[in-house]
Amino acid sequence: MSRFIILLGLFVTIFLTSGCFSSQKKLAIFNDVAPTRNIVDSEDASEKTGGLYQDTSYYQDYSKRQEQASLFPSSHLAVSLPSRIDVKHHQDGLVRVGMLLPLSGEMRELGIALQNAALMAMFEIAEDKFVIQFYDTKGTADGAYDAVTDAIAHGVELILGPVFSQSVIAVAPQAKANGISVVAFSTDPSATGHGVFTIGFLLQQQVERVVSYAYMNGKTRFAVLAPDNQAGKAVVSAMEQIIDTLGAELIRVAYYNPSARDFSNVVKKLANYKERKEALENEKKKLEGLDDEISIEALKRLEQMDTLGDVGFDAVLIPEEGVRLRSLASLLSYYDVSPEQIKFLGTTLWNDIKLGKETALHNGWFSAPETKIHAQFIERYKADYNKQPPRIASLAYDAVALAAVLAKNKDTSDFLTSSLTDPSGFAGIDGIFRLLPEGISERGFAVMEIKKDALKVISPAPTVFESSNTYRQVPKKSGFSIFR
Repeated sequence: MSRFIILLGLFVTIFLTSGCFSSQKKLAIFNDVAPTRNIVDSEDASEKTGGLYQDTSYYQDYSKRQEQASLFPSSHLAVSLPSRIDVKHHQDGLVRVGMLLPLSGEMRELGIALQNAALMAMFEIAEDKFVIQFYDTKGTADGAYDAVTDAIAHGVELILGPVFSQSVIAVAPQAKANGISVVAFSTDPSATGHGVFTIGFLLQQQVERVVSYAYMNGKTRFAVLAPDNQAGKAVVSAMEQIIDTLGAELIRVAYYNPSARDFSNVVKKLANYKERKEALENEKKKLEGLDDEISIEALKRLEQMDTLGDVGFDAVLIPEEGVRLRSLASLLSYYDVSPEQIKFLGTTLWNDIKLGKETALHNGWFSAPETKIHAQFIERYKADYNKQPPRIASLAYDAVALAAVLAKNKDTSDFLTSSLTDPSGFAGIDGIFRLLPEGISERGFAVMEIKKDALKVISPAPTVFESSNTYRQVPKKSGFSIFR
């Protein structure tokens, strides 16, 4: 086992024993955002923000922080080309890591929540020589370019963030030109490679996990009900790949307008409702003129039915969340796609205990990261900031934890690609993960089942990446593996 692996037990010990932040950690904040203590009720925030809790609280008042500065005047991305930057060389022995976040603009609250989580990781895990320097991307590609230019000039050895794919694309050339690796929070794999990594939850792996599990449990004919946008098309593309690898069937794909208020027509088409309804009426007409006992009993049974005939698939993937997901599931049931016969499948967007209120989603399966340690993280975050963190806050925590552990291994930091891509992987808030040389992250997901008042683990997430212990080969399909 590599000397770089972050042992899960170590994290658990740290999480359970840490109750306060050390005031001796060094912290550099490079932004122009004034500290606030705006506390708002987040009860239904996920319904309004696409599953992200918006947090207006700033980091706690660490009066002992030793470095603070303002952003330099911005440059213009459109006329800037990647170049070697004059770097300020420090002689203080500190390990400086830059984190690029939207600390102003429309996504300011999300950026501050990620900053909060990053600070938690630093104070809980990092040594005193470890410094985080925050840079404001303003939530734009131009802002991200300015931020990475400043970060490199200030002598950072590793870049964590930014959040959005266009910002990652803007940052990449400058980071590459100066030999600085980037660990971003984007879920877009197209923005990675050549020293740029993503630690986000990739759709491809989420789909692969839950569909593979369904296949191994007898579901061979699949459908997809997805939003008509880039994310929806990415899910369908992932579905096509996994279906081809498994040797299963993709029977039907339906796209809906995510901005629409009524999804009835799309769901009816996916359910083949019109044809099945007509088949029922035709069969009833045949029996209505017959007076034998068998025909009379058959007609009585048909009178209790809404449609007749097989819907054509035995599992449907719905990569949606919140109100839209509940509406779609209810409509599927209404148009006679019974969840008792057809398995409803989802992605990490389903990781919400409130979905148990929708009966049509009961017993549905979805892929999700490790839950136990993440729940502990949420409780510590709430205790420190009096707020529920957004779901992706754990990515900021794990990214800082990864950097902090690598910084411990030598007298100097070790952020080389070979260290970041240690094949043994790392265990963090959301379970095991590893960065692959091509830039994407590989994660171990669990499969969860929705119950009325709980989310039940029905297939645990793996705890190691060793193929002999973690994976099981799909029969007659080489080059593909699924989790037990």
